[in-house]
Amino acid sequence: MAEERTIARPYAQALFELASKQGDLKGWSATLAALTGVAAHERVKALFGNPQITKDQLAQLVIDTCGAKLTEAGKNFVKIVVQNGRLALVPAIRDLYDQLRAQAEATLNAEVTSAFPLNKEQEQQISSALKKRFSRDVTLTSRVDESLVGGVVVRAGDYVIDGSVIGHLDRLGNALTV
Repeated sequence: MAEERTIARPYAQALFELASKQGDLKGWSATLAALTGVAAHERVKALFGNPQITKDQLAQLVIDTCGAKLTEAGKNFVKIVVQNGRLALVPAIRDLYDQLRAQAEATLNAEVTSAFPLNKEQEQQISSALKKRFSRDVTLTSRVDESLVGGVVVRAGDYVIDGSVIGHLDRLGNALTV
């Protein structure tokens, strides 16, 4: 996974620079989201490295599947990643691009996983605490995972804050075995 991100990083940085020059950070996010959906599809994945399909055919398939969602620059991007055998990396490229965009826009996308559904007040408290800690506007998404037993796990960029009961028990068990 680390190797995947290392390979994907130059593509994400180049796209970010292009999007910045074009003034279209949001548009490229949408383009990468569409491409991620296509590249992650099982039928498309089955074509990666298939000797019966040329790289040009694969690129055209992806372009045709995305249709009007791709600009000329988007089509060129598809051709480049397919020619370099990097179509499978589009999801990682998207993640890295979104991180660069969030940093440039001083925003932070955070995911909160809790054992029980959070109410609006709890989400607001978590969002405010993250905004204070990271000095960025926070976009919060919530999901429920009952296996946590209690508490929350917050993922914000590369940071993970584990305040779950399971996380505390794991740390306690590690401390007792040392």
